[in-house]
Amino acid sequence: MTTKKTVKTKNANNEDIELIVRTPNATDLQKAQMESNKVFRLAVDGGSMLRSELNDYLRKRGLWNDDMEKDLSKIDDELYESRKKLLKGGMKKSEAKAICLRMRTLRFQQAALLHEQRQHDIYTAEAQAENAKFDFLVSCSVFDTEGNKYFKDVEDYKSRATEPAAAEAASVLAELVNGYDPDWEKKLPENEFLVKHGFVNEEMQFVNKEGKLVDSEGRLINKDGRFINEAGELINRDGERVDEAGIPIIEFLPLIDDEEPVVPVVEETKEEPATV
Repeated sequence: MTTKKTVKTKNANNEDIELIVRTPNATDLQKAQMESNKVFRLAVDGGSMLRSELNDYLRKRGLWNDDMEKDLSKIDDELYESRKKLLKGGMKKSEAKAICLRMRTLRFQQAALLHEQRQHDIYTAEAQAENAKFDFLVSCSVFDTEGNKYFKDVEDYKSRATEPAAAEAASVLAELVNGYDPDWEKKLPENEFLVKHGFVNEEMQFVNKEGKLVDSEGRLINKDGRFINEAGELINRDGERVDEAGIPIIEFLPLIDDEEPVVPVVEETKEEPATV
């Protein structure tokens, strides 16, 4: 079954265009696999490592070790237990929010630990073969509104891959072929929970009960992330009004000449009635 999706994007000249991305047919898939096999052989013959060798390679170079393995396992365990707590409920909203924020922090730590693995995986023979296959599929799966192929061949696509139209078409094809979900981050359990219970809006921005933008600690902010007061005026962390440059807004008093005597301000005191 062929699936098509329309993409409204821009070409290299920043002109609005409309493209049609469709799932590859059997012939396209066969040719793409042949391209993948060719690149895999060339990569292996050229000395590229296999994925099965990646872990040992990272350990030898000191980029991965047992402690990092344990840290990653602990993060996985804590994320699992945290999700169970959210599913169970029965806690204060502030506690649930704190769990979600902790889960977000754990995701960042997890991504940092896996960074070296992911960074070096692209150099494995398998990754090069997969990329070659996908590039080939993009080159033959994108059409203009008249049914003409948008890219002449795979080399044409690769030479234009940074164009908005090429990048967006590739993203759509990834959804159709690989099941890639561009909204995957929104669907993480902690983010779904925050949206469902009104802690964040659909754009994943923190909001208060009135729907106003706030930071993770509940302080009012504007669309640019700057602190504001109830009147919408810019303030700093201490609540003092500031200008666009962040400089405190303070009423300036006239300077006094050095020769002019300073008249002390004497506070009026009321005479208390004499007591008998």
